[in-house]
Amino acid sequence: MQKRVLVLVLFFLMGALNAAPEQETTSIQAQNSERPAYLDPELKKQLALADTLKEHEIVWLDVSYPNSDQPQKTLAIAHPSLIAKEQGAILLIHDKEQHADWPQIIRPLRQILPEAGWFTLSVSLPDDTRIKLPERRLPAKVFDQVILSDNLKMNLDSGQRTREESSPEDKTMAPNDTAVDAQAINENVEESPDPDESVDINLAAAQAQDQNKIPYEVRALSHIETALDYLKSKNYQNIVIIAHRNSVVLALHYIKARQNELATPGFSFVFIEPLVDDTYLLNLTDWLGESFNTPILEVINRSNAEANEQAKSREFAMHRVGVQAFRQLFLTMSNSEVFNETLSRRVKLWLDVHAQGEIATTTP
Repeated sequence: MQKRVLVLVLFFLMGALNAAPEQETTSIQAQNSERPAYLDPELKKQLALADTLKEHEIVWLDVSYPNSDQPQKTLAIAHPSLIAKEQGAILLIHDKEQHADWPQIIRPLRQILPEAGWFTLSVSLPDDTRIKLPERRLPAKVFDQVILSDNLKMNLDSGQRTREESSPEDKTMAPNDTAVDAQAINENVEESPDPDESVDINLAAAQAQDQNKIPYEVRALSHIETALDYLKSKNYQNIVIIAHRNSVVLALHYIKARQNELATPGFSFVFIEPLVDDTYLLNLTDWLGESFNTPILEVINRSNAEANEQAKSREFAMHRVGVQAFRQLFLTMSNSEVFNETLSRRVKLWLDVHAQGEIATTTP
């Protein structure tokens, strides 16, 4: 009996020893893959969000910023149509300081609208507070100064390890010199890497530092344009852009840059709780162009008195510049399941009238 127990214990120990190197290798690989994420806080948050999603929902986009050599990995969440007859594609743009699966507005729309035949894609926007650096309270350190003795200079020039047994009289000969361990310095020289040996240098930190210099609007528009290019690659005839709160301004920037492209049918916009400064309304023609005929739906929070006043100003501004298909929808905003169903249904009904279409078919 004791022999059997001893054999089982030895078998268990051998299995554990064989599994240890594999576990160590897996741990090292995981650390190497996560290293760029910890150097980039945006990517770190997006990787954490991707862990909560289903595998078929995850889409990684390569976003290229202006004057940047390295593309930026950006998470987008895709949800295919749940019925055979596809209506088109919807790009969801979340508000500032949110993410692509925000539980209010964004998640309900991206999950419910596919039931009506829409392919939804929710794109991650960059962090708008990234370029705000903390104020420095202490003076910057200019440089370090080291005064070299004659013996230390000779050792550094020769590049060889030397040992000197200095007497107390020698130490008093240079009272202004800084005492430095020559042996330690020579050891560092000997342990320096071979200049011909390849060194793996991770440039994620330098890349993140360069991105801090790019304005938020420029980076956010690059995310939106890359997401729209992804949808166009799926051959959809019509694309709907749904922007939430502050992201409505980003949609206006996109319209201004693509006025000629939006003149043709195939685009429509839904603005939910839009936060638009009055300066945009004063010169709305510069942003939308003349006789803007792309359909626009605004969803206004009925319980917000200030939002209602701003809605009237936008309605007059839209009619003044000749927007032909513009409508405002007033709902009482909440985070209830009933509101999410109501919002999705009202948006779907409006899209059925103003954004009819199906996936494009390629002819042989």
